Amino acid sequence: MGRHPNWRARRVLSRSGGGSITFQVIEPGTTVFYHARMAQQRQTIGEHLREWRQRRRMSQLDLALEAGISTRHLSFVETGRALPSRDMLLHLAEQLGVPMRERNVLLVAAGYAPMFPEHSLRDPALAAARAAIDLVLGSTEAVPRFRSRPALVHRRQQYRAAGALYGCRP
Repeated sequence: MGRHPNWRARRVLSRSGGGSITFQVIEPGTTVFYHARMAQQRQTIGEHLREWRQRRRMSQLDLALEAGISTRHLSFVETGRALPSRDMLLHLAEQLGVPMRERNVLLVAAGYAPMFPEHSLRDPALAAARAAIDLVLGSTEAVPRFRSRPALVHRRQQYRAAGALYGCRP
């Protein structure tokens, strides 16, 4: 009985904790999103288009009329019997109102390179957007409220509210 062709790689991975190399390269905290995105990318382009069409509550006829293609061609694309061109795919995505980030997923599922850049919110170029988000989220924090019956409000919430009200740490 011979060894598996990748027996050395398997030994290295088993000594490193059993995780994949990809898992070791991706920064911590993003793996949940990475695995969700990879699960999406396992779908065919037809499954993606059908999912988006159903989200928009459109029939194949409605989408075909909006996009200016035949229902037969759209059906062939959704069932995997035909592969849309890059331009056709982007046109269908535009008709369905697919967000830019998800258009990249569609392009990759069809075998094309992603077209729209993605940036992390930690990116220095998005510092102004991050500050605006922090400002909006900060303004929606709960207004501190005290009640006469402390049993109704958890003690930590009271301390946190007092700290926010008086500008000190609880």
